[in-house]
Amino acid sequence: AVTTKPVSNALSLTSHGRAVTFEENAHAIALGHHSVARTCGRGSLAIALGTNSKAVCTGSESIALCLSAGCEAAVGRGGRGGIIIMVYLEDGEQKVIVESTNSMIIANRMYHYEDNGLSLIH
Repeated sequence: AVTTKPVSNALSLTSHGRAVTFEENAHAIALGHHSVARTCGRGSLAIALGTNSKAVCTGSESIALCLSAGCEAAVGRGGRGGIIIMVYLEDGEQKVIVESTNSMIIANRMYHYEDNGLSLIH
């Protein structure tokens, strides 16, 4: 699923699906085992569900949401900043971490959960 229009949406429902958007107010949602959701735009939102999922936003005020342990995410910076919301496993339990570019994370860099927090992927 790919869109390049303002106020655009993309959705992929396959097990190896990807959803990509490239304009402002873009929303990308990828559901599946190897999902990837990427967006660009001022009000971006990327949601990835599934093992080894990725959610990437490069717009300001963007939100990347990963709801599967082992996922990776990045967000843009500007305005109020970007926010990463990520699920991780700790002692067999699912937990959630929320970080923003206004505090701990660097904009437009990929992160994953490691050592009790978000860690840059090199």
